[in-house]
Amino acid sequence: MELVLEVLSPRSLDRRRDAEEILSLWVSQIPGLAPDRFGNWEPVAERFDLSAAVHAWKWPFLARRRAPPVSATVFMRHGAEPQHSTISLKFELDDTREPDLVSALPGFVKALAVTVNADFGLLHLMSESEVERALRSGTARIIDRRRRTADFHLTTRDLRRFIPDLYWGSLLGRPYVERFGREHLLQTPATAVEELENGSIWLQLTQKISDVAMHPENFNRVRDVAKLHLDKNSFFDPELHPQTRDFSGRSPAEVTQKEEAWYRMHEYSLPQFVFEGNEES
Repeated sequence: MELVLEVLSPRSLDRRRDAEEILSLWVSQIPGLAPDRFGNWEPVAERFDLSAAVHAWKWPFLARRRAPPVSATVFMRHGAEPQHSTISLKFELDDTREPDLVSALPGFVKALAVTVNADFGLLHLMSESEVERALRSGTARIIDRRRRTADFHLTTRDLRRFIPDLYWGSLLGRPYVERFGREHLLQTPATAVEELENGSIWLQLTQKISDVAMHPENFNRVRDVAKLHLDKNSFFDPELHPQTRDFSGRSPAEVTQKEEAWYRMHEYSLPQFVFEGNEES
């Protein structure tokens, strides 16, 4: 099964000390999933060495592991537009055969989120039904239509529109703590609700991440109750948007205009983001 882990930070994350902190944390917290190759383009072929990887830390930074399969991409803030830096890892794991590796992931995403002062983070299992949910919100893109395979990737643009979903594990940083309120967040009906040392809140909906695929009805029921508690109007609701999406156009500007019009069919209740070196809503 594919597990996805993403962390979005308001920091630029383009310094060598950022690379040292992030890569050292990865290697120490989940050594059984540490990379064996790295690079800045495909194919990723350079044998992993921490010092060499730190020196190669630039946009985009790629890392891979053959077994168990791990694919990681780090997009540091790039260009003048205020946006999050994104750390994205994808794992092929089974919590029945590799329980120790899977059980280490929540601790890693929480530690990583604190290290980079994340605004948002997630740990989730991408079952077939979860891929369909992500396709509807626009956070997954079809990469092979014949095999119906999709790539999940969360961006600042998504978070400026809505919170796409609650995931098995969701990390809500300062903007969301301010939006929902600390006490209200801590009262969320979920299996685990934890305040981290930097004030972020970790929400874990059920006991096992495999519940997403093995017990989808119960998982969705827990998710819906948690969303209702927080504020349903902050989360993407497909019923508030037309089922048909036509983003075709004769120019990129026309495509963007159609896309934004579809997403702006409903105004969601959202937080303010403040980026390192910028103030942006």
